[in-house]
Amino acid sequence: MEQRKTVTFRVCGDGMTETAREFLYRNHKYETALELLKGCLLSDDLSEEQQLSLCLDILEGRARLTGIYPDGDYHLEKEEKDLPGIGGLISSLSEQLKAEQERRQKLELHRNFLISCLTEEMPTTCRDYLKQYMEEFEEPMLTREEETSLGIVWPVRTGLHGMVDSFIDRMSCDLDEEDYGWLAPDGTFHAVEWGDHQQWADDYLKESLDEDDYWEIDHAGDYLTKHHWILLHNPAQGLARPTMDPSHNPTKAQREFLYDYYTKRNHPELARQYLEE
Repeated sequence: MEQRKTVTFRVCGDGMTETAREFLYRNHKYETALELLKGCLLSDDLSEEQQLSLCLDILEGRARLTGIYPDGDYHLEKEEKDLPGIGGLISSLSEQLKAEQERRQKLELHRNFLISCLTEEMPTTCRDYLKQYMEEFEEPMLTREEETSLGIVWPVRTGLHGMVDSFIDRMSCDLDEEDYGWLAPDGTFHAVEWGDHQQWADDYLKESLDEDDYWEIDHAGDYLTKHHWILLHNPAQGLARPTMDPSHNPTKAQREFLYDYYTKRNHPELARQYLEE
């Protein structure tokens, strides 16, 4: 004998409201959101235009469905929810589309440039491609992170040009942290103004040591480095480089600090030096 079961559905107005808004604002499915709300607003008392107007009110935060159908408390109520609205969503999507179009144009530019290099005069290395691109368009083809991930290492410039590059590199880093100072063996960083590291070391030792021990020290900076301290400094006010006693390896806490220090300053190639024991 055939068995039949009755299935009863209940509709949660608040749930339908949030689901429709999620379809619109997160998934960008306007038609799906609209059809969902239309199904929740079926009534012989509403014209198609009135139904559409209520759907838009719900999607833009001016009203919401609430209560449970068919419990008798299912209804539409006014609301003032801060939502972007359909106009705001269109504006946001337009900006995303513009950014994507610019990205595609840049990729197309890269592609055409590489093709021209291959057909005219093929450079011998990937670095030659990037150098030629920089000369023609006055901007890098890849970011520093992309170059590092591809294993592209540029030779370090020395002399005046190298010092200027290092200074510009440090000044262009938008980081609200001090660059220079002394790094203690326990990983504590003592920030010091540029050029004051020797005076700071002397003051620190005068305060930390007995008077007799202090007066036996010839050079405060050398004393600290021999006791596992690391100086982060650069005479040209560029990116700080560590100065340490060559007979000592950095402690675990110092390696962790230096890894974080160079990572924050967009120099993963320097940060990686402190990953291993």
